[in-house]
Amino acid sequence: MGERAQLARRSRGFVAALGILAVSGCGGSGSGPTPVPPPPGAPTVSCPANIQAFAHNGTPPNVTFDTPVAQGGQTPVNVACSPASNTTFPLGTEPVVCTATDSRGQSGNCTFDVTVNAVPLIAKTNFMAFGDSMTEGTTSPAPMLLTTNPSDAYPFKLQAMLAERYLDQTIVMTNEGKGGQKAKEDVSRFVDALRADHPQAVLLLEGANDLNTYGDDGIPGVLGAFERMIKEAKSRGAEVFLATLPPQNPDGKNGHSAGLLPKLNRGIAETAADEGARLVDLYGQMGTYVGYIGVDGLHPTPEGYTKIAEIWRDAIQAAYDQPAAPAPTSMPEPTGFRRRR
Repeated sequence: MGERAQLARRSRGFVAALGILAVSGCGGSGSGPTPVPPPPGAPTVSCPANIQAFAHNGTPPNVTFDTPVAQGGQTPVNVACSPASNTTFPLGTEPVVCTATDSRGQSGNCTFDVTVNAVPLIAKTNFMAFGDSMTEGTTSPAPMLLTTNPSDAYPFKLQAMLAERYLDQTIVMTNEGKGGQKAKEDVSRFVDALRADHPQAVLLLEGANDLNTYGDDGIPGVLGAFERMIKEAKSRGAEVFLATLPPQNPDGKNGHSAGLLPKLNRGIAETAADEGARLVDLYGQMGTYVGYIGVDGLHPTPEGYTKIAEIWRDAIQAAYDQPAAPAPTSMPEPTGFRRRR
């Protein structure tokens, strides 16, 4: 009986040990296998902004751009654009598609446009701006203060506007403005300027000092001077753009001829028609002195000079703008502004 009891106790202990091992293997404090992360999604790519380019001298440009950088995807990720950077682009707008492709074959793309514009040409490139202080660039920042700054003058601003458009040509704009001049006394100076500058076209704006000095009696002298100036310019092969005078502020100390401007400007329009000059209606296109004419009532503000330059620019473009060059030409010299002393 003693031996049989010992065997029974040993059997029960062995079964208990197996139970403990079984419980440990079924979870307990042990750790299971590490979960496998899901694969990354398709890559994404962000394109650069749309690109503007120019076909200088009629030659389609090679356009370069940075290849976009992809985000996400399974490495390695390759990015390719079609058309590629440094490709020759024709005139017009062409889309560029950039595609990012990862090692699992997943892809994403983006698109931007390359627009190639033709560079226009202008028939005449050598201009002379002639007149008084409104050509020279005088402003009136205070009632009793006049200042002259060449960068305020409409010829300076006009040259920059034309050069920005006609990128393949040299635009010369000579400023022959001189403060205090009266048109009826300025014909000889005009002829001297023609001889010195040899312009292809003349921009003529003068007469305010005649009005302020002589009133209504000054109008015939202004118109007579314009007739002689136009004839002198045309005899030398230069075309004339003749401008009406800008509005004046009658409340300013130098704006007391505001009421005479319509009469003078009608005469200027008639003179332009009679003498074969191109009329540029500053008075009508500006429309008001508010914001354009300084506190003295006569001289334009910087904003007024910008407006005057824009009106001249539009008249010049309407007269001389030409289609873009159809084929390559020699490279031009840089554009330049010239102020004659």
